[in-house]
Amino acid sequence: QEIGATPASEMISNHMIRFLDLATIYLETEPPSFSEAATAIEAFRAVLDGVGDRLGDQRPMLAEALGQMQMIFVQVKQANEGATPDA
Repeated sequence: QEIGATPASEMISNHMIRFLDLATIYLETEPPSFSEAATAIEAFRAVLDGVGDRLGDQRPMLAEALGQMQMIFVQVKQANEGATPDA
């Protein structure tokens, strides 16, 4: 009943944050797994774009989180230029 009383936008937003947590884990592995991190980030972006305004007040925060994660991805990738590519 508790889940049924929680707005879907809130539940979906919470699950979306887990995509970014997953991307962070892949970026922190040694060496970073860029392909896996990119998959998690793309899944987040796909849900954000697909659900759009139905995320209500959560959408701006999620869009900002996506931008921050994309910047982190680029920074980690640049820092690891020349490293052995992940499989």
